Amino acid sequence: MILAIGLSMAMTCQGQHNKELYRSYTIDVGLEDDKMTISYEIDLQSDSLGLRRYTTSNKDSFLLLLSKDLNALPDNRNSVLIYIHGLWGGQRQILSMATDELRHRFVDAEDTDIGRIISIRWPGNSPIYVEAKGNAHQLAPNLAPELLDLCRYLNQNHDDPDIMVHSLGSVFFGLMYDHMDVQPTDRVVDQLLICAPDLEVDVFDKAGMLTSLPELCNGITTYYSNKDVTLSISEKLNERPRLGVGGPQPNRVVSSIVSYVDVSDISDEEDFALRFSGHSYYRSSPRITQDMLLSMQGKVTSDGIIIGREKVGQDVYRLTSLD
Repeated sequence: MILAIGLSMAMTCQGQHNKELYRSYTIDVGLEDDKMTISYEIDLQSDSLGLRRYTTSNKDSFLLLLSKDLNALPDNRNSVLIYIHGLWGGQRQILSMATDELRHRFVDAEDTDIGRIISIRWPGNSPIYVEAKGNAHQLAPNLAPELLDLCRYLNQNHDDPDIMVHSLGSVFFGLMYDHMDVQPTDRVVDQLLICAPDLEVDVFDKAGMLTSLPELCNGITTYYSNKDVTLSISEKLNERPRLGVGGPQPNRVVSSIVSYVDVSDISDEEDFALRFSGHSYYRSSPRITQDMLLSMQGKVTSDGIIIGREKVGQDVYRLTSLD
């Protein structure tokens, strides 16, 4: 509590002297002796102050400061985006770069309702794919109630959060959902964006682990690309097709709140390496992130389709250029 009071005073004073101050939040999850550890970080950042990072193990203090921050934001720009990274995405430099881009695309956008981003940093950084995936399996049962409680807290005290999961992070999220004690009143997530998922293609079929996922969310959008080189490698490692490459299967459960967007035709990332890999569009493609923002806002045309999408199936769309 002392840390919370001190940080609150620091945030208030710094905010008075610098209107450009931005706060971001990280839930840092680790493994020590096969047991989960968890800490909470709050970053204060501005051009004049640089970066100030505050860390606590007290969840109540973290939520108290988050609530105070959200309450100070305009009512139309105080929603939260929860971000779960993929393989290697938890490395400090990579996570910082990713969250900076996410902030640029989703917080700084002119027409947005997102005010803050909470990143879940987990030990998916092993160069050995199966080891990182094993960490997801090991951590999911214990982190699942933490994530559900966070969503419930935001639902009850602010707005329903949006969640974005990327690549191997979609596996981690799916495993957590499998261990969540979801109640009938628990539709506490607004929009879930599943980006470049490293998931089996049958997760949404009648026996898949995500079949009942619509019970948690108001809307679910899965983005995939047949030009995703990274997931093509994953297909070889797993010896099975990935949802993030080929998209949905015919035997999936069709739901009114689930949609799929093929982004194979979009390649507008400024960084050539990212454009070549076809795997980081969720944060680096201006066109695709624009569609993601529209998805989170639920903005559709009179015919019920988000602008710039071409309908190619009952719940499948192809993203086109707006040029």
